[in-house]
Amino acid sequence: MPVPLDEASWIGRGDSPTKTDIAHSSNHCQHATSFWFKHSSVEHRPTGCKALDYHEAATTEGGDLFIPTFIKERKSWHGQGAWCNETGHSWCSSVSVGGSFAATSATGCSCMLEEHLFAESPENEIIRVLHGFQVDTSESIPFGSWLVKGRIDSAHLRKGPDKNSLQEQPPESLLTIVLHSDRAPCTVGGRSEWLHADAWNGISGTVEEWLACAGASLDDASQQRARLSGLAPHLRTMGFRLQFTFDYKNKHALSHCGVVCHLTVQVLTQWTMGANSFIHQDFLSTATGLTTMERAQTLYGLRVAKRVVGSYQTFDIFRIVNTLVNFVVLVQLPKRFVCFLLLYCLGLTSEIHRRAVRSKFDAVSYFQSAVARILIAEAGFCSLLMNNWSYAAESLKKRSLLEHMCDIYRDRLSSGEMQLDTLKSLTGVFGSYTDRDGNGDISCQ
Repeated sequence: MPVPLDEASWIGRGDSPTKTDIAHSSNHCQHATSFWFKHSSVEHRPTGCKALDYHEAATTEGGDLFIPTFIKERKSWHGQGAWCNETGHSWCSSVSVGGSFAATSATGCSCMLEEHLFAESPENEIIRVLHGFQVDTSESIPFGSWLVKGRIDSAHLRKGPDKNSLQEQPPESLLTIVLHSDRAPCTVGGRSEWLHADAWNGISGTVEEWLACAGASLDDASQQRARLSGLAPHLRTMGFRLQFTFDYKNKHALSHCGVVCHLTVQVLTQWTMGANSFIHQDFLSTATGLTTMERAQTLYGLRVAKRVVGSYQTFDIFRIVNTLVNFVVLVQLPKRFVCFLLLYCLGLTSEIHRRAVRSKFDAVSYFQSAVARILIAEAGFCSLLMNNWSYAAESLKKRSLLEHMCDIYRDRLSSGEMQLDTLKSLTGVFGSYTDRDGNGDISCQ
């Protein structure tokens, strides 16, 4: 499975937007009160917009890009003496400040101001994406290892046994296709397909364009979000995570020679805050003036995240051999092959064996034949020893048959391997089968 190529994977800030772009979107500034939100102890009451300078409009926190969309700022001034009389009260209540004046002691006072403001144009900030992958195909290589690397700012893929001996592989390259959530092409920066010639400096698009690929906007009033407890209905107010998913595949239906990366964007709805800031400043101690100024700022906004998925398929000789071995074992091919040789490839021996295999097995007949052969063998052996075996009688009594059987199995009866009752039953079955006329005698006729 492909993994991110760390030195080539980066999502950061692009070029700063032009003044024309900034002036393009101001609906949230003009109708800020329509975004007011309150739930439990959380209250957002924006009254307008704040123009952020270049370094405030986008920051990098913990390696992730963060773009503020909503700002809560609390300022406080503390004074003493004459400043706490009419001078401080007038200044705090003026239009330029708009704070709340209060006495804190007999000679001290404070001016408090809390502002809720939107960032003026976060949707026009540029997000630039650079990406790449690497995959280790050692498992499918009989000897050694094999690495494959690709990156959007490189003309061709590189392959080799290790990272220090990678060679470019023309004409194989990395193609990036930006898609909507429904897998339809999505235009970012004027195109949806990006090759090295177009993306050598990254894939750049505005926040608004990337959100459009995710099927969202900063001002969407989602009913689904509104139903979720504690979440604001607008992304602009609560912030969110914008997740970029890179799906790499070397097997695809396109005519492109190389690896294709399908880039999709997803909005993860959650309260998303930036790093809080706090400033405390002490003034020179005077008897009739300001002594302290403090500012606390909380930012909500867009935080970028990335995820890599995909597949890289290669010819795996070990897997093929393992599959063949498993197939041979499961279908019992060795046994079937040996049986075929025995039945058809050994001439007369195969014919005899084939007839034996095809014959039907009857346990009763087999037992009777076995007993008859045993008796014939015993008679022959006794004749050789000149034993007193009388042939004067024309038939064999069943009792005599039992005596012969007991003599044959004398050792097994004495050792307990065979019981006398079992031997009587077997002898009775044999006698009943060979007694054709039913007179209780066994004869050769």
